[in-house]
Amino acid sequence: MTIGAALTCALLAQGACAIASNAQAGPSVPRRVLVVAASIPCGSSHPDQDFGKRIEKETTDLVDTLARVAADFPPTAPVLWNPTGPELLANIANTNVPLWFIYVGHGQISSGRSAICLSDGDQPIEDIVKSLPAGMTASFWFNTCSSAVVDVLRFDTSVFSASTEPTSTKELGTPVGEALTRAIEDRTGASQPTDMNCDGIVTDAELFMAARPLLPAYGHKPPRPKLRRQGWAEIPLFAVRRLRSDCPTRISHDNIANLHPALSPVLERERRYRNGEAGSEGDTPPIVWVSKARAGQPLFGTSRPQFLISSVRDEDERMLAQATLLPRIWTISDEAGQLTVKDARDPGRSPIWVGPIGEIKSLFDTQGARNTLLRAFGPRSGPQAKLDRRFSRPVSEEERLELRANGFVPAACKEESGQCYSKPQTR
Repeated sequence: MTIGAALTCALLAQGACAIASNAQAGPSVPRRVLVVAASIPCGSSHPDQDFGKRIEKETTDLVDTLARVAADFPPTAPVLWNPTGPELLANIANTNVPLWFIYVGHGQISSGRSAICLSDGDQPIEDIVKSLPAGMTASFWFNTCSSAVVDVLRFDTSVFSASTEPTSTKELGTPVGEALTRAIEDRTGASQPTDMNCDGIVTDAELFMAARPLLPAYGHKPPRPKLRRQGWAEIPLFAVRRLRSDCPTRISHDNIANLHPALSPVLERERRYRNGEAGSEGDTPPIVWVSKARAGQPLFGTSRPQFLISSVRDEDERMLAQATLLPRIWTISDEAGQLTVKDARDPGRSPIWVGPIGEIKSLFDTQGARNTLLRAFGPRSGPQAKLDRRFSRPVSEEERLELRANGFVPAACKEESGQCYSKPQTR
């Protein structure tokens, strides 16, 4: 659904988002996890037996933990050991369900891009991602060094990189293997819970945030994990078999739809996305507008959208943001005579849009709303933009062409997430 069909709903403050009283995890859908382990040092065609033993233990622990925790993978996920490049690409291409790809092994920068090291040579990460047919969501996790220089071209796809450069792991194992396994367990009482919103789905961002504080100290070259995504929303990785004991309640989409039928199309699109249906290049997500105007305040006048959440309670937009992944939940209010739009998922960031109330009609206009969305999450302007660009939303084909024409190449983000590009400096 595009912004042209952006949906909102008339939402009464009382019972805004009903909460289910049970703590059962949601239903699972068919997904695939593909674990690939390679003990081939970069520049060699022969396995490293010592390294192979270390990653064998890590991958075994990972697969066993997923079997206990995840509800939508086969009971036993086989590990693909030391494949050649063509074997790996053919295996991925034979996938027609949402994919979570996990690689454990060596990696390096090859011809300016990140690649993994296989027995028949370097395999660029970008080629691995592109080998997956379109249509379903995917997340590629590379537990290897120097894996962050990649341009994610496939829509509704993310790439996790264990580090931007070589790490000094030595006998400790791979950069993030143990941390990922511990995060997947999502034990009650953890300082950083994995299923943060207790919706029964673990996403790429949730696992990233949970694993990061579990990384051990690695000396002078610690891992610097990054998460890169070509998509508007977090990518679902798996459904959990049961919620943590400290997750007593779960927000029910059915209850929201029953109370507020105008949100039904938004929730249906959300359901399909959670089940792995990817969007297409150029898609933009539905927007749910939340008016913070007090009763009787003439905020919208004749520009009032067809449907509008009218609420003065912060809990309403927080619950909607917590219950969904794909829709944008935007609050709109009059602050000192200025129309102010904020992102309910990130209330601490700068407003998405600020302007005179008289300009509200252009904000709700189809193209105006689309431009506001693209601009708010696109690269910032200023002197630094001449050398570095960072997108926190999908990069369009037109923007990629412009980047290439101006000499920008994919680069590892200074921040932990985003699609980043830089202009190489010539001496």
